[in-house]
Amino acid sequence: MYPSRISLFVALALAGSLAACGNKDKGQVAEQASQTTSTTTTPAATGPATASAAAGPATVADTATAATFNISTVPVTSAELGRFPYLSPLKGYSVNTTNSEEYEFERSYVYDGKNLVPVEGKVSQRLIDNDNDAKKASELMIQRNYEDLLKGLGAVKVYSGETPRAAIDKLGSDKAYKYGKWVLSTDHATDTYVIRQKNKEVWVQVTPLGSDGDYAINVTERAAMPQQATIMKADELKKKLTTEGHVALYLNFDSDKATLRPDAQPTLAEVQKLLSGSPELRLAVQGHTDNTSTPAHNQQLSEARAQA
Repeated sequence: MYPSRISLFVALALAGSLAACGNKDKGQVAEQASQTTSTTTTPAATGPATASAAAGPATVADTATAATFNISTVPVTSAELGRFPYLSPLKGYSVNTTNSEEYEFERSYVYDGKNLVPVEGKVSQRLIDNDNDAKKASELMIQRNYEDLLKGLGAVKVYSGETPRAAIDKLGSDKAYKYGKWVLSTDHATDTYVIRQKNKEVWVQVTPLGSDGDYAINVTERAAMPQQATIMKADELKKKLTTEGHVALYLNFDSDKATLRPDAQPTLAEVQKLLSGSPELRLAVQGHTDNTSTPAHNQQLSEARAQA
């Protein structure tokens, strides 16, 4: 597979792809180019959208693994949940900040009784430490505390037990640990709950971790990804060229092809605006591949991408 990007350096580069040049031979960059390194913008990766059955945002998910649990069967609750991640540790316990993570947007996997199903949104993965081994809670106490609390909030228990080895193998152990940490395990039983509200869907996984009394809680609130990456506008390109001497942009190509993907067009439109408003600029185009194939093939592909 060959990289699917061409980079553009405006003025000394619409980068990796465009570099400022004069009337020189093809492939040379003008030494006298005065404007143009490497501020980059990259289009966000996307995948197929799968709408949640609950009222709320759609999620980007692995559609090959379909949910067998029907969220629409869960009653809608109006219980006050408080602030994310909603659930506090038991008395005498605290969050192990070194081994816990919280993300504005990430993916979790929940076992629904038949499949590991991806849920994307706001994610909290917490390891809860017993601060006093002499007063540790039993696994039953941990499970019952959160069961009573969650049911009081209108939650429904989706599954209770260890995650089957076959399900983890199908997903891959690395993914299972990354997205499930302690709660996707063949060694420890996890209680999985879902809370359905008018505009919210929250998944909770509670896993006692053994004789030391520690346990894990994963909380995932389904939500769409906040789109933060944007293209650079022509005036921004011009400003960076003036202040920094160069700008790096990146355009996506089909793998091992010189076919520009549609998501390259907005960036190219801004480059066109830049050139229309600054006719003095001279740009050189550079196409790139990796070194997977032969030098001759890569050279041909690079030139074809630059030409595109």
